[in-house]
Amino acid sequence: MSAGLPPKVIGGVLIVAALVGVAAITVFPRAVSRQGAAPLERPDPRSSAPALAVKAASGVAPDSVPLPLPPERDTIVSPLDAAGSDSALVSCVMTVKQMLSEAARDSSGVEITAVTGVRPPPGRGPDSLLVEGTAHGRDATPAVWHCAVTANGARGIGKLTAVIEDGWPGVPAAFDAAHAVTLAAENACLEQTKSVYREYDFRGVRGFRDVDTLHVTGEAIPLDNGDLAGDFHCRAVVRNGRVVSTQAKGER
Repeated sequence: MSAGLPPKVIGGVLIVAALVGVAAITVFPRAVSRQGAAPLERPDPRSSAPALAVKAASGVAPDSVPLPLPPERDTIVSPLDAAGSDSALVSCVMTVKQMLSEAARDSSGVEITAVTGVRPPPGRGPDSLLVEGTAHGRDATPAVWHCAVTANGARGIGKLTAVIEDGWPGVPAAFDAAHAVTLAAENACLEQTKSVYREYDFRGVRGFRDVDTLHVTGEAIPLDNGDLAGDFHCRAVVRNGRVVSTQAKGER
């Protein structure tokens, strides 16, 4: 599998936000990790009991909304031996294809675009081999994925975690670039939703991209027991990799 990759790919430019995506998925399951085995699907806006009241808010975001900066990590040679590295490439592609198939998504176009050895900051985990690539998306925009592989004692595959996210129109088809835009859109949506639910905690947050819009849904849990819980649905419009507007509504 690795024979088709240019030698400069191994140990090449570090995809610095890849491990950030692995951590972020535990709180925002728009991307799906193989470890969690959650279904890769487009969530529908929540609709439970008839709403007693509906509140809405909208806003316009400045064009200069900054994207989150990923932490720096050292680029290293693969922590796996040659056989383990080759096996990791095959295993990552097979895992991503299986995840797509299980979600009834097209798994025929999974491709590797980068392979990098990384060393996270002290205390942030072991050295990893990051395998990243693209896949067929829901529309003309490719999906992006990365796969983090750590070594066992024999320098073979120890632990493998794969994550898939929707890409964005006009944004480079790389996991770090797409994830930064998605995270900025999610944060903008949750900030807008705070104007609807002012003293609430947001639970079960999930989202999906539709063309240039990220739809974010979840449940608002009151911090004051005297208030009612409710559902929320927010839309963040993205243009040229920047959040330009948000609109949120809540039902309770």
